[in-house]
Amino acid sequence: TYSLPSGCYTTKSIQVVAAPVATGVSAICQGGSAVFTGSTPGAVWSSNAPAIASVNASGVVTASTTNSGVVTINYTLGSTGCSASLPLTVNPAPAITGAAGVCVGSSTTLSTSVSGGTWTSGNTIAATIGATSGVVTGVNAANTTISYTTPAGCVTTRSLVVNALPGVINGTASVCEGGVTSLFVASTAGVWSSSNPAIASIDEAGEVTAVATSGTATISYTIVSSGCTRTREVTVNPLPVFTSTGVTACAGGGTLAMAATPVGGLWSINNLVVASINSSTGLVTGQVQGNATITYSSPAGCVATQVVSVNPLPNSIGGVATVCEGFTTTLTNTTPGGLWSTSDAGVADVDVTTGLVMGNTAGTAVITYTLGSGCYRTRI
Repeated sequence: TYSLPSGCYTTKSIQVVAAPVATGVSAICQGGSAVFTGSTPGAVWSSNAPAIASVNASGVVTASTTNSGVVTINYTLGSTGCSASLPLTVNPAPAITGAAGVCVGSSTTLSTSVSGGTWTSGNTIAATIGATSGVVTGVNAANTTISYTTPAGCVTTRSLVVNALPGVINGTASVCEGGVTSLFVASTAGVWSSSNPAIASIDEAGEVTAVATSGTATISYTIVSSGCTRTREVTVNPLPVFTSTGVTACAGGGTLAMAATPVGGLWSINNLVVASINSSTGLVTGQVQGNATITYSSPAGCVATQVVSVNPLPNSIGGVATVCEGFTTTLTNTTPGGLWSTSDAGVADVDVTTGLVMGNTAGTAVITYTLGSGCYRTRI
């Protein structure tokens, strides 16, 4: 009704039409879909932001795989223009970034652009993952699916390969200065490397060469395709150093004390006819004239050698072995070049070159005839 001040009026009938009825979810994850329903015949579906979420004639809403945000899904009856508007939030399902593989026993960290979610591993026999940290640890060689669930409940997945380590590195893990040793591994398609080639280098065949006099280097074998590595430390040991003061001994039981560093090794000799040696103390005992090679093996197994000469004794001392006080006697030796000496000049003097002995007082003195080699004979 429309009335004038004069009281005159006009009327028109108005029909109030019911709005369409529609229902649907209020949120959906990026890349997901949901079915909206409506009960009004002839009404059609539409979206005010199809780049975020589109809807088809059947009311199936499909969220964008790349965009997120808020969109309005409308259910409109064309004959009346009446509609139901349903707000819809498209929540992001962020991509997982990080390595696509990890080695057994190693870790890698995965991440996303949306924080606060939860990580899970579909195959914990292959790999585990920290629920909040995203740190993946390889357990056994296999595949697994890593999932990340955002606080809004959106889930992103990614496949992860757990790669096997190379086989165990076998071979001797120590080498002597200047020496070589070979390492080998059952795996193939790998490469060798040294953490310190200045101490020990390694070639493509696994032969380790000691470069420095001592030290430690980490030898690695890495599978090219996966980057998985097995390591082993190799120690370079120094060669022994002889510290003996002499290299000669006398035949007939003369001794020579051999010494070397580092201590604690074993001694040996190549000619037991010429001389013998105590394996632990290094004491050499001369037998007959000749040369022998002494070998010293350090506790680490490194070896050094030294030639020792065994010199002959002078011939036996000839002459009368008694003399009266104030008288002389002459001792002789047929081996030339030696010198005479006495143990007690108060009892008896001896001329160093002729062997003439002068008796001074009653008693006993030891007369010695010594060659330039240090080998000697005595006479009482």
